[in-house]
Amino acid sequence: MSIVGQPRSYFKKFLFTVEIPGVGFAGFQKCSEPKSTTEVIEQWEGGAIVPDQSPGRMKFEAVTLERGATKDLDLYAWYLQVNDAAAGTGAIDDKYKKRVNIVQRDRDGSVLRKWELKKAWPSAYGPGDWDNTVSANGIETMTLTYQLAEPNDKPAAAV
Repeated sequence: MSIVGQPRSYFKKFLFTVEIPGVGFAGFQKCSEPKSTTEVIEQWEGGAIVPDQSPGRMKFEAVTLERGATKDLDLYAWYLQVNDAAAGTGAIDDKYKKRVNIVQRDRDGSVLRKWELKKAWPSAYGPGDWDNTVSANGIETMTLTYQLAEPNDKPAAAV
C-alpha cells in the first residue's frame, strides 16, 4: 500500500526582513537565528548507572545582524542610548528595549512567519573592518540580546 503525502514548501532563507521600531532603515543581508537552549539537570540517585535528567533554565543566544555600512547611524544611535542609560547603574531601562521582528517572506513578499524578539537591546556594535586589498563593501554588525523569542504574527512595536 502506497502512502500519499502532501508536498512541502520550504522557506527560503534569503527572503527576510527585520523590523526594528525607531530605526529608519533596517535592511540586513544576514541575520543569525534566534536560538534557545535548555540546561540539563542531572541527578544521580545512589548506585544508578544512568542519571535522572530534567530540564533546567532556558537561555536565548544573541542574534547578530549584518548590513552594508552607510551614513545611516540609527543602529549606532540606539546602541549609544542603551550604553549611556546603563552607565553607572549597570541596568538598561525598559524604554530602550524594543520588540524586534524577524520576518520570513515568500517570493511574492507575503509573510510566512515572524519571530518576535522581546525586550531586545544592542549588546555589541561594529562599523565594519577596513582592508584596502579587497574590492568589497564594508559590513556593519549589531548584536541583539533579548529576553524571549517566539513566533508571532503581530507587527513590531516598542515594548
